[in-house]
Amino acid sequence: MAQTADDAKIFSKYYKLEVKGIYGEVPGVTSADPGRLTVTTEEATQGDKPEYRTYTYGSHEYDDMTFTVQTGPGMTKLQEWADKAMKAGGAGNALRRDISLYLLARDKTTVLRTINMFGCYPISCNAGDHDTGSAIKSIVFTCNVDRIEEAK
Repeated sequence: MAQTADDAKIFSKYYKLEVKGIYGEVPGVTSADPGRLTVTTEEATQGDKPEYRTYTYGSHEYDDMTFTVQTGPGMTKLQEWADKAMKAGGAGNALRRDISLYLLARDKTTVLRTINMFGCYPISCNAGDHDTGSAIKSIVFTCNVDRIEEAK
């Protein structure tokens, strides 16, 4: 399939991450991956003739989403949320948050695509770049995702 000019815009390295109820924009985000969606189908008819078979939506699964942030004093709310959610194991709606990932154009203000992830809660929090000699210290948050939608 040929790539259109609009498709090429999606491959931007500029983005913004919002955790609803905690941050309008998470500071220091260096990477984000919303994960993948896997959808299964099930045969809805019986018989041996392939041309008469129909299929229906079976089930779906969402991979965990991850994002990496630089450590700093602005991370306290994010760290508190992660600590509480990991202790509770995702139980309770009060700890679940909606997260939006905005893919931005080079001007860093024009939104090209928005990926909304609903019912998210952190399941792991790992320090990165530590003991590597790097001056940049980061934390990788992995969140369980209940549902994902893309908006244009």
